[in-house]
Amino acid sequence: MLFVSGLMGPYMSPIPANASSAMVFSFFVAMTITPWLLMKIARGRFEGAGGHEDGERDNIGVMGRFYSGVASKLLAGREGSKRFLFYVGLATLASCMLFATKSVRVKLLPFDNKSEIAVVVDLPHGASLEETDRLLSTAAERLKELPELVSIQAYAGTAAPFNFNGLVRHYYLREAPEMGDLSINLLPKDERKRVQSVFRREGVLRSRSLEERRMSLSSLLSRLSGGGVPTVDHDAFAQAVASKSRAVVDVREPHEYAAGHIPGAINLPLSRFSPGQLPSGKPIVLVCQGGGRSAKALQQALGAGHKDICHYAPGTGGWRSRGGAVVS
Repeated sequence: MLFVSGLMGPYMSPIPANASSAMVFSFFVAMTITPWLLMKIARGRFEGAGGHEDGERDNIGVMGRFYSGVASKLLAGREGSKRFLFYVGLATLASCMLFATKSVRVKLLPFDNKSEIAVVVDLPHGASLEETDRLLSTAAERLKELPELVSIQAYAGTAAPFNFNGLVRHYYLREAPEMGDLSINLLPKDERKRVQSVFRREGVLRSRSLEERRMSLSSLLSRLSGGGVPTVDHDAFAQAVASKSRAVVDVREPHEYAAGHIPGAINLPLSRFSPGQLPSGKPIVLVCQGGGRSAKALQQALGAGHKDICHYAPGTGGWRSRGGAVVS
């Protein structure tokens, strides 16, 4: 626990130090102060009690006899004690090795299913308060059709009311024009089917450029509103475009497609989208400008029974920001 980092670090690191100190202190209290107090307070009772009779010794029960047998061998000589200590140390080392070999999984906190999602937005330094507010408004607009949604609260230039998580991470110190928070409140867990972990409890958006920040937000919102729909990462998508191993379908409107699209992409606008029009023979990747429309088209395709299909969440804008070529 002393070396735990991240969110739980401030809570876990004091435990081994304080617990070890308390155990050492309690050991000395048990070995010195407690016997001394007993001799001072109840000396007469111990002196008058006498030894155990043979009948009392035989009436100690199964566990008592087992303990007596083990303890008597350990106290009989140093060799037995050293051997026992060696085996205990070996067993301890073997159990610790299970963490290093990842034979067992260790998780400090259980998977929760809370009804709140915090989206923390950090725009590039120098961004205006109006930009922050527009971004948060766009995010709220994208999420308003989420079936599990109860309410959305946006905070531009200041921190949202912080919870236990925010207290640890010092979110109450977030106060600048380029900073914003989005508090998303879902239905109670017993009134929705999707668990909270599907929505990704927290998204932290920190990007160097404004375009990268927009693409990061678009990707995050697609995951939130899409409920874990299949996606393809940028490297795999770039390789697929270069090798033409996947069919790329652009679901933007024709004028957007004509202004610039990913090489090899065909246009099936979302406004007239039909899963039956999708090409066959290759795995399919759906794209749009920022991931929202492609996620909706993907849901339709999956509902129609298409299997080998996913979408590129950053969209054409994310493709461009990462240096990808477009054609007109």
